[in-house]
Amino acid sequence: MEANSTFLSKSGRADLIVRCSEPLGSADEFLNLVNQHRHRWTTAVFKPSMAHMESMASYLTDPAPRLQRVKLDGGIWHHFNPRPPVHLLRGQTHNIRHLDLYGTRIQWLPNAFVGLKSLILAGISFEGLTTQYIRNLLAASPTLETLDLNSIEIRPSPTDNRSPSVHLTHLRHLRLIGMPTIVADRILRDIVVEPNLIASIQVQELQEEPGLDITSFLTEALPSLSSAYRRLNSRCRGSHLQVTRAGTFIWTARSNRGHSFLFYISHIRFLDGLRWIEQAVGADGPGVRVHLQLNDHASAAIDAVQGLKTSSIVTELRLKLDPEEWLLDCILDALSGSESGDELDGSGGTIPSFPALHTVKFYEWGWSLDKIEEALGRRFAKRTAMALPLPNLSVQISYSEYLWTCGEERMLRFDTMKRVKEIEGIDN
Repeated sequence: MEANSTFLSKSGRADLIVRCSEPLGSADEFLNLVNQHRHRWTTAVFKPSMAHMESMASYLTDPAPRLQRVKLDGGIWHHFNPRPPVHLLRGQTHNIRHLDLYGTRIQWLPNAFVGLKSLILAGISFEGLTTQYIRNLLAASPTLETLDLNSIEIRPSPTDNRSPSVHLTHLRHLRLIGMPTIVADRILRDIVVEPNLIASIQVQELQEEPGLDITSFLTEALPSLSSAYRRLNSRCRGSHLQVTRAGTFIWTARSNRGHSFLFYISHIRFLDGLRWIEQAVGADGPGVRVHLQLNDHASAAIDAVQGLKTSSIVTELRLKLDPEEWLLDCILDALSGSESGDELDGSGGTIPSFPALHTVKFYEWGWSLDKIEEALGRRFAKRTAMALPLPNLSVQISYSEYLWTCGEERMLRFDTMKRVKEIEGIDN
């Protein structure tokens, strides 16, 4: 402590970054010391234990004129033993540019924050905090770069059709997790962003409830971010769509330059979600690699395949299924471009099945190599006969099942795989 005192006395009027996560009594001694220099504070990062939460938070109640960054991390324990809200800097918070609260609460005073650069709220119920308050806060922070709302309870304000757009043209990182869809809708609706600046978007675990369904959220609120998704999809050179259970899909992308998005949503018709992704990606953008893993959800798998087969953005299909034989036959039928697997366009012409597909991967047990050969043979025979604009196809078949066979059976299986590779239109 003597070293700290010496440093403070010799550092003159220099800015101070104060960090304290000590759960023991010495934290009070340290904070008492630095509190004498709070006029120099520019950053305060506090992570108290449950026992010292109120004591440590009390050092954030008095004004600190230079303070621009506040992080108060109460941890998960305060879910079970909530403390009274902190009166942050006695309301003198207009200089705050970065606010990060986890597991704690503050008093949300009208017009308390203006010009925020980052807002991170996580892990507790904020009494009195409404979506309109967040909207007002965002409107007062046009240079906001990070908005991160994770598992917090916000009361949805009534909609106002005359509510002005909120321009966040500096926003780079957006994350909304674990909140009712209607709350996310109230926050995101009519927000204007600069697509070229967005670096990451994460929307997941939204909870559907009366008042707004997921489909309305996609079509009415998220279009404001469609251009950003399109730009990120391009920067990441395509994206992944994972379908693992009925009514749920995960759409992700990531680049080695830090660009990314994750969109995880449930309680939605697959076709509605796919159509929104098609609109977001656009016809000219990099495609989507689809991982279909719907064991024990046969009807959902059929719905997914029926939607995917006409999509012009699906460039890769990974089939990881272990269902009944009839379902495998249905999927291969769609892949083959047979009569039951084709659609008609408005002029009566044929839309080929999976028109942009260039890679298909078969995983797990149950796939018949003979039927795969037959389906792919029909696909490319039809391409030749009808001059369909189908790309060549790279085919990968999991060897895990076949390596368990032996002797003549193994030779027959490898011979069939060789014939698949020799089909005209199949790239080795």
